[in-house]
Amino acid sequence: MKIRYQNEHLRERVKKDTLLFPETVGITLFGLALVSISIVSTLLDMPFTDAGFFSVLKDEHPICLGFGITFLIAGGIFIHLTRSFNVPKHYRPACGSVRYTPEEIDSEASLPGSKWYHGYDIYVTPKLIIGCSRGMTAVEFDDIKEVRVKKKRRSESDRTSSHVSLLSGRKIYRQKEYFSCIITVITKNNKRLKLCDSRDLSGEVILKIIEERCGSEVLKK
Repeated sequence: MKIRYQNEHLRERVKKDTLLFPETVGITLFGLALVSISIVSTLLDMPFTDAGFFSVLKDEHPICLGFGITFLIAGGIFIHLTRSFNVPKHYRPACGSVRYTPEEIDSEASLPGSKWYHGYDIYVTPKLIIGCSRGMTAVEFDDIKEVRVKKKRRSESDRTSSHVSLLSGRKIYRQKEYFSCIITVITKNNKRLKLCDSRDLSGEVILKIIEERCGSEVLKK
């Protein structure tokens, strides 16, 4: 897929999210097509049988249905692991009262006065604050009405700690917990925009910048 951003940090983020996007979409659409074929075939069979819809679907068209559901599950897993859900917002950024194109965001991020905050995946420019960890999001400081910060407890597999299950013989990884810092901006036209979803960060650095630019009244606990 063509990446419309030239700024090194934005381009790297978009490149990471779009790495397996075509394959993920292909798997999901293929699964949806198989399920659709089994449903359509069942509907065509209904006038010639007294059995119920789900009975015909299960008994007469189980192969397409089974494989279709399997591919849909696989597609869902890939979407989660590769963060493909961010891709639409990279190509049509989420904005507040004023909409910005990818090219305009790229230009703002590349200005001499713009600064990249590693870990938050946020650019602070003279006019905008740009977040890209949840899809490209850009909002003008003058458009910020409210800012909220939320910490969310999450878990992931710890690849450094595992044991072998006595029942299945498979390696099982221990789950470890971490906190994710979610910064949400509410604009003057009442749009809720997620700027940041970063692990193990308090958000204080970004909040201090917003407070300096917008005033302390926009910060909500």
